[in-house]
Amino acid sequence: MQLQRRYAVLIRFLIIMVDLILINLGYIIAFLLKFGWHIPAENSTSYLITWPWLTLAALSLFYFYKLYGGYRWRWGEVFAALTCVVFFQAMAAMAISFLLRGFSFPRTVLLLAPLIQLVLLALWRRMIWRLERGMIQSVRAIVVGQPREAAALAKKLEQATGGSIKVLGLVVDTLPEKEDNKSHDLAYRPILGVVQEFAECLAKNDPDQVFVCSALSQEQKAGVVYACVDVDKKVLLVPDLYEIMLSQAKLDQVDDVPIFSLGRLNIPEESLIVKRLMDIVISLVALVITAPLNIL
Repeated sequence: MQLQRRYAVLIRFLIIMVDLILINLGYIIAFLLKFGWHIPAENSTSYLITWPWLTLAALSLFYFYKLYGGYRWRWGEVFAALTCVVFFQAMAAMAISFLLRGFSFPRTVLLLAPLIQLVLLALWRRMIWRLERGMIQSVRAIVVGQPREAAALAKKLEQATGGSIKVLGLVVDTLPEKEDNKSHDLAYRPILGVVQEFAECLAKNDPDQVFVCSALSQEQKAGVVYACVDVDKKVLLVPDLYEIMLSQAKLDQVDDVPIFSLGRLNIPEESLIVKRLMDIVISLVALVITAPLNIL
């Protein structure tokens, strides 16, 4: 286990290094396309002054869009995150070059580099994405919920993960009627039992993970969770609005009575900080772009 963890850390470090190299390679290729092999000293100096900050901005954006922290099942999600990274990296590059007085940093390079970076990162990340999907072992799962909702979730899990999750069957709150059994989603899903018999279904099928739909009652969800905890099985719950709000509740106290304080849904603190930084960056870029108009 320790060896696997070190191997995973090493792989992640390699991915980070290649990502940052490709970001800087995009700027270098843009310089070469504009100037050829003879780049003027004043232009290259502007890049050399700003590249550490450009690299730091790129690293922050990669982490913000969870390209290292969370696994993304679909390539479309990865590509969308890369597009956002490249776009905001371009905004950050304009602001950084302005703040560091890199006025000889060519604007054509700043406009051309994001396109090159997106192509390079997309090719690299597509290769990594395919390798990751090939290395992932199939996960055996059970879905617990109301018949139609459980069948729909089972279908989505298998399609979104490309077969990495194999749904063994459904555990439902009530057995479906004959008309429901004819539905396309339910037709090919074995019913393993009802929620009241979940512990027996769990012992009989021995899944790796258990997915719990949101429409079950709190008592039924609690029973499923307790049964999974007893046998050390991973359980994943699809939250409803109440549970989403409860996850952001603050623990307070009135005299000796503990209470949960619920308010409106708040933006996470780290996201709020990044949002404010991006507001500043975009404002600076807008000032730079509109500066000639103010002079006139």
